[in-house]
Amino acid sequence: MVLFGMVWYLLGFKMTKALWFPLFFLVFMVPMPMDLIAKTTLQLKLFAASLGSSLTNFLGTPNIQEGSIIYLPTTVVTIDAPCSGLRSLITFLAMGSLYAYLASGGQTLVNLRRWSLVLLCVPIAIFANLIRVVLILIIANRYGIAIITNDFFHKSFGLLVFVIGLISFFVIAKILKLQIPLTDQQSEKKGNKKGIIGKERKQKEMNSQSPSFLSSQSSIQGWLKPLGITGILLAAVGGITFGAYSELMDDGVRYTHSFPQVIGDWRTTSDWYAQNPETARIVFDILETEDTIHRRYKDPSGNLVDLVIVYSPHNRKVAHPPDICFQGGGWQQQLKDTLPVLYGLDSGLSQINRLVLDKGGAKQIALYWYKSGNRQTSSYLKQQVGYLLNSTLRRKSRSVALIRLTTYADSTDQIPSKTHQLEAFAKQVIPLVNRTLP
Repeated sequence: MVLFGMVWYLLGFKMTKALWFPLFFLVFMVPMPMDLIAKTTLQLKLFAASLGSSLTNFLGTPNIQEGSIIYLPTTVVTIDAPCSGLRSLITFLAMGSLYAYLASGGQTLVNLRRWSLVLLCVPIAIFANLIRVVLILIIANRYGIAIITNDFFHKSFGLLVFVIGLISFFVIAKILKLQIPLTDQQSEKKGNKKGIIGKERKQKEMNSQSPSFLSSQSSIQGWLKPLGITGILLAAVGGITFGAYSELMDDGVRYTHSFPQVIGDWRTTSDWYAQNPETARIVFDILETEDTIHRRYKDPSGNLVDLVIVYSPHNRKVAHPPDICFQGGGWQQQLKDTLPVLYGLDSGLSQINRLVLDKGGAKQIALYWYKSGNRQTSSYLKQQVGYLLNSTLRRKSRSVALIRLTTYADSTDQIPSKTHQLEAFAKQVIPLVNRTLP
């Protein structure tokens, strides 16, 4: 939007109209909001897992799908974010838009065939990603999970998506009779004054569209105002972008590991990451941080609560809404609401989120909230905005965290009492978060 406004201000409406597609094309370089990325990735993962599971069954390899997890006869495969197909979808949409625009000779996309090519980029990306998922499932079942977790083979599967997609794309473009003209053949064949006159006319039109200050204000003073405004806008955008997306060096300290193992009457009984080291490595890669804990606490009455904290001093992507992970594991969301919190006001926390989940009759209740800098909040949006402000204004306080408490219930009748149990535990955890995590 800033570039669009700058072009309009500096070059005028006619030049802005002429440059509409290059300006529009820059949309593909703008990062999507993390919440939207997480939700879109989840739906694409579930869709890819469902299609991949069905096609693999059809091809003779029996399996059972549970969310984004697929159980094969010899192993278990989880369809993670890289296999969702989001990146390939954005890539093919960008390529299809550019190809269709160039094939139109620089004119507006009014031809039905060109619009069709752009829209068909969606099924092309889905089809190419489906082939990858099916091959991964078949190979993992036959040769084991180790071969598909190998870095070389995993990247090869990713490259395969684009090879299949590119072949499909150009086949469809050929069917639609869309081709990018490489030379102006008509001008070359005629080689007469018409071509020269046409070029001169185009040059005059371009000159007439140039901003008035280029011809009427030759002095330095005429450039100061537009250049000054342009510089201020670019500096503002550059500062925000640098602050939000630049990463600090990891100091190697795992702050979550110092979180108390005894909290009031609650004592740690197990550590999920310590018990599952191989799976933990995969989780760390997905979360993009190793500064995380997944512990189970038990009180004298035998009640159990799982505490998960995911923390990073500078990476905003580590703290995403947990309902996405639950749905990826096959849990169905029955209720999502917020509960008032009177004991977290000192940390800025006035309410926490609650999820009630179901999987085959089993119930799971979760309470969760976020940390941004020194403040805690139940709002994912506030956490991301807080990170942006901390990054641009107070670079020493860029930390983000997700805090999640979960427990299980045997029936719907137990949900109120289990929720009260989680709230009692949360009351003791909230003040420890700021004390333990910088």
